[in-house]
Amino acid sequence: RIGHLVEANAKVIYTGKSSLHIMVDIYSGDPKRNNRQKTTNCIIIFVAVDEAGKPIPIKKWKAKSTEDKKLEQYAQILMERRKAIHDEHEKIFGKD
Repeated sequence: RIGHLVEANAKVIYTGKSSLHIMVDIYSGDPKRNNRQKTTNCIIIFVAVDEAGKPIPIKKWKAKSTEDKKLEQYAQILMERRKAIHDEHEKIFGKD
């Protein structure tokens, strides 16, 4: 709504060989009432690349807290599901 404050919280939840998975939670609310609520979330994946655009290794992030370990597991499940969706797409439509 007009006049509401929007807040974005981001945290690393998984690193691959060259990829960094970041969970972003968005909150909004009336700053006069201090009643913010979560409105959406997403996971953004970045890939480190060199000057030629080829993926390069990154430092491995290690989950320490119980919540971080759960989020890391969640990221791995999402990767498996994305791969399964990609494989099904190729079965139906062929390779690009």
